[in-house]
Amino acid sequence: MMAQKIALAVVTNEQGEILLTQRKKNTHLAGLWEFPGGKLDQGESFKQALRRELAEEIGITLASCRKLINFKYNYPDRQLHLQVFQLSTQQHEVTLKEHQAAQWLQQTQLSSVALPAANQIILNALRMPDIYAIADHDVFASALLDQVEQQLKAGIRLLQYRVHGHPSARIITSGRAIKALCDRYGATMVLNSEWRYWDEIEPHGVHIKSADLARMQQTPAADLAYRVISASCHTPQQAELINSLDIAAVLVGPVQTTLTHPQQRPVGWIGFSKLCARINRPVYAIGGCRAHDVATAQVYGGHGIAAIRGVMQSY
Repeated sequence: MMAQKIALAVVTNEQGEILLTQRKKNTHLAGLWEFPGGKLDQGESFKQALRRELAEEIGITLASCRKLINFKYNYPDRQLHLQVFQLSTQQHEVTLKEHQAAQWLQQTQLSSVALPAANQIILNALRMPDIYAIADHDVFASALLDQVEQQLKAGIRLLQYRVHGHPSARIITSGRAIKALCDRYGATMVLNSEWRYWDEIEPHGVHIKSADLARMQQTPAADLAYRVISASCHTPQQAELINSLDIAAVLVGPVQTTLTHPQQRPVGWIGFSKLCARINRPVYAIGGCRAHDVATAQVYGGHGIAAIRGVMQSY
């Protein structure tokens, strides 16, 4: 079955509210609220279709936009290929031509509205920041907590604590301290460690190494106990596995040569882009990236960048 191509828009007004429209009766997913947009006509690009649909359906003119996420989703009766863009408008009133109703909501209110299942992936992408900081115990050593707090003060809201082979007491002590700092600044703390440390530290979520993806597939979701915020991906096969699992975001790389893993061959931005196209989740470029590489990652299909030195020292 050929996937139906659909372009959608997350339209934000000057008050930071997001536009939702309600599907008409006697249509697929009738009555549910959704992000505006529609199907591609023959020969159209996603952006061309979005410009036409916004004008036809709600009377909004598309000036500029940026891609948020590109993904595929299977309903029982159809397959969809969705490309979602973000744009802002000064227009608050919309002209309804194809929908029952429209409403503007704050982002925090979106999860309380009845949305199509595919739109949950869009909500997840909206929640993810474009910079994912990684606090590596080996890299920062005694300065670890100071570095973490500096970046949380600067606005980092997604932070991974990564550890390798330290005595358990050090892992637990540092992990709990980082979790407390993230709680204080309203950030999400992700733990990248052996599974046995999860209950000792109680992070907001965990990171799964690519080698553990198969193990996760065999573990019932209820037994994981912690939300899987991110996972590493290096191959198309791992990308397909990730798409079948409950994982919020994906780290792909190394995009460039790194000090942490100098022996690892980088995939480059083209290789990064090819894996992004296979992954139905927000994707972060990792490996030699700095804060100013966010725009480059987004051009190549990513959501943003993840970094140790490039974020923790320069953000």
